[in-house]
Amino acid sequence: MKIGLLIFDFDGTLFNTKKDIANALNFALEANGIPPLAEEKIWRFTGEGTPKLIERVLRNFGMELFEKVLKMTLEYYNEHCTDYTKPLDGVEGFLKETEHIPKIILSNKYKYLIDITLEKFGLKKYFIETYGRESFEINKPDPAPLYEILRIHGFSKDNTIYIGDTVTDIIFSKNAGIPCCIIPSGASPVEEIEKEQPAVIFKYYKELLKNLLML
Repeated sequence: MKIGLLIFDFDGTLFNTKKDIANALNFALEANGIPPLAEEKIWRFTGEGTPKLIERVLRNFGMELFEKVLKMTLEYYNEHCTDYTKPLDGVEGFLKETEHIPKIILSNKYKYLIDITLEKFGLKKYFIETYGRESFEINKPDPAPLYEILRIHGFSKDNTIYIGDTVTDIIFSKNAGIPCCIIPSGASPVEEIEKEQPAVIFKYYKELLKNLLML
C-alpha cells in the first residue's frame, strides 16, 4: 500500500501523559474526600476521554460527584498538562522521517490540550490538523469522525492507516475499515490487543516505519 494518510491517537500513542493525568484526577479526588488512585490504575481507565475516565473512577464512590470532579480535574490539568508529559521515544525521529506522508491527530482528548502539548515540544508542524473530543458530536470508537476528516481533507480510506495504543483504537479502526498499528501503552492488556489482531503491533517507533512499508 502506498500510504496517503497517517492518523494518530494522542495519549499513550505519541506522548506519555500518564503522570499528569493521574495528578489532575487525584487532586480532584482528594479534594472531594476520595483516596488517590495509583497512576497505572488510572491509566487503565483512560482511552475514551476525561468524562468517561471520571465515570469509571466514581462508580464505587457515587456519581453525584461527577460534575464537580470533572470540573476540578480539567481545571488542574489545564494548568499542569505538560509538567511531566513528554513524547514517546523515537516519535520526533519518526515524524521527521515520514514528513512526506500527511498526518492528522484524532483523539478523545480535548483538542486545545493536544495543541498546547504539541506547541511546547515543537511538533505541531508535522500535522495537517488535530481533532479532539470537542471537534465532533460523536467520538471514537464510532467511525464518523474519521469519515468526516477524510471528507474535509480529501483523503481516501483505502490508503489511510490509524496508529493507536488501545483496544478502543483497534475497534475504531475496524469500524472504519482501515488498518491499525498499535503501540501498547498499558491502558489495554497486551493479550487483549493481540486477540483483536491489529495489522501491526510495535514497541518502538523505529520499528514502525519498516512495518508500514510491508502493509
